[in-house]
Amino acid sequence: MENERKLIPLYLFKKLETKLYNQIGARILQIGVGVVILYRSISELPAAQFIYGPEGAAIGSAVTFFGPMGIWIDMLFYSYLGIYFTFFIWGLGGVGLIFGVYPRLSTLLALFGTLLLELRGITHDGGDNILRLMLLYMILFHPLITKKKHTSSDIQPSISIFLHNLGVIAVYLQVVILYFISSTTKLHGEMWINGTAVYYVSQLNEFGMPTSFLRDLFKNPFVTTTATYLTVIYQLFFPAILLTPSKIKLPYTLFGILLHLNFAINMGLVTFSLIMISILLFTIKDNEWKKIAHFVKGAVPNFTVYYDGYCNYCSRTARLISFLDFFGMFRVISYRDDNSYLQYGLSFEDVDKEMYIIKKRNDKIKIYRGFDSVTAVVNNLPLLWMLVPFVYILRISGLGYKLYPWIANNRMIPLNGQICKDEVCSITDSKESDSKSFKVFTKR
Repeated sequence: MENERKLIPLYLFKKLETKLYNQIGARILQIGVGVVILYRSISELPAAQFIYGPEGAAIGSAVTFFGPMGIWIDMLFYSYLGIYFTFFIWGLGGVGLIFGVYPRLSTLLALFGTLLLELRGITHDGGDNILRLMLLYMILFHPLITKKKHTSSDIQPSISIFLHNLGVIAVYLQVVILYFISSTTKLHGEMWINGTAVYYVSQLNEFGMPTSFLRDLFKNPFVTTTATYLTVIYQLFFPAILLTPSKIKLPYTLFGILLHLNFAINMGLVTFSLIMISILLFTIKDNEWKKIAHFVKGAVPNFTVYYDGYCNYCSRTARLISFLDFFGMFRVISYRDDNSYLQYGLSFEDVDKEMYIIKKRNDKIKIYRGFDSVTAVVNNLPLLWMLVPFVYILRISGLGYKLYPWIANNRMIPLNGQICKDEVCSITDSKESDSKSFKVFTKR
């Protein structure tokens, strides 16, 4: 029995040094924290001199944290250029976290800027404390989590993996402590016990609801009492929910995200809410993200676009579709190089005549052709939704079905330095300096 007890710490150490936990969540947390820092550095920069500058309102000093060395650090705030340099370092760290560039160095830069501005500033809120703590833990995160593609062979047992998992554990403990203290503190407040706390908060000018409708809504006893108790219950039972199965945990996490989203929209606590939402997304394990991805993949359709790879403007259109496809719903394929269209009952002549799009959702398949394929692209790429009314007019008027065949039949195809249209190619004779047309066989 004693030998087994001695082996438990060794077993835990081996487990923590061989597998990266919460890789997806850690990356989301990096991006969320980076967005908060970049947002603050940009939004606060115009007033930086009035707040943190040598003649600004802030009077704090780095000496309180760094000791005698803080005197030299304070010189940054006694110089106009020093303030901008501090904000530049801070914002640079945020950008590095967002894009995953030198993540540990970016975290250090972001932490240094956050700490300096917090020490210099005369006011800060709970969001600043959470931001600083998250940055401290994120220094331990493994740099590999920023890479989109890596295999298990890329991960070798190491102290770096062990430190990453220690950072993951630290984030979990921090959010558990945060919610536990917040909920138990609320239970000592008379307004929270009576169910009236949300009512008083919603009627404040500083943090109240932005519209009179919402203010009146929270004057309803049932609404305000329910909202008050749900907030306390959510925070109080959050630590236990982390240990429940995904079917219970994920809806509970979604409720927390909506709760903090409400704080951001209706109370203006944007940066605090964004950090908390990022932390909640962090608590979703990698295998749970795979379940979510599988569910979304079944609910969201994917499209296969067959285009003419020999046609210049067809290729440009395909590249544009790929560029605008932020959600990875579209796969563009040249039918010249790939004959997978045959499995859908299509022939070469079909795809050569007009563009085809295969839509798949679960086991259901729908085929779009010609102008209908253009409509499918516009309807499913959010950045093209501004064109929906125009495409709708072309569709109901029938003009789109007449215009598309004309464009498809008159597309130009370069062939060995020649420009081909249908089966007619033109080439310039360099000796005679005139154009001649001749017939060649092409697959257009």
